[in-house]
Amino acid sequence: MGAVSYCFEVEGRTPKEVYDTLVNDARHEYGFDPYNGTIATTDGYNLVGMENNRPFTKTTMKKAYDRVKKDDGGKKWTASIIDCGITKYQLREVSRKATHKETPKYETTFECLFGKYEEKVVGSFKAKEEADNFMKKYLLDHAVDYPRVRKTRKLISGTDTVTDFSITDKIYKSRPHPKSMKGKRIIEIHKYVVYGYAAC
Repeated sequence: MGAVSYCFEVEGRTPKEVYDTLVNDARHEYGFDPYNGTIATTDGYNLVGMENNRPFTKTTMKKAYDRVKKDDGGKKWTASIIDCGITKYQLREVSRKATHKETPKYETTFECLFGKYEEKVVGSFKAKEEADNFMKKYLLDHAVDYPRVRKTRKLISGTDTVTDFSITDKIYKSRPHPKSMKGKRIIEIHKYVVYGYAAC
């Protein structure tokens, strides 16, 4: 069992957001092997220093890499994260786009399925008795976990959506000052340096 170093420059809203994104990307590309040599082999992260609420500069980036060098590339099993400051601002506005008033119509069905964590549907019927009889016969030939019949409603016309929302994001280099903050939020985007050692 060995270790391989990693170091990323990433933009995001919080240290947790950038850590989770890097881990999920690594798992998507390399899988869940606990020794795949990526940040996904770590157990969490540690914010090195304080949160930096000042604008990003080349000086803060240089200081970050000086810290990486001082830490000898970081630790194994834990990602170290340095906040290098704010690179931009995101103004998010949320509003109701449409309200649906039509009445949806449903069809009741009875699904035959098994599996507690990964469900598999093996049949669908309009009557409960039909579904029960199918499942009894199915189980005579198949050994499965958590077999059952579930009553479901299937949408056949209209929509079951009652409200649609619209999200608008605008990016600014400096903090914006809108006339009203109703339905709006200013989000700071930071530059982070993420470093450490992955198991391989």
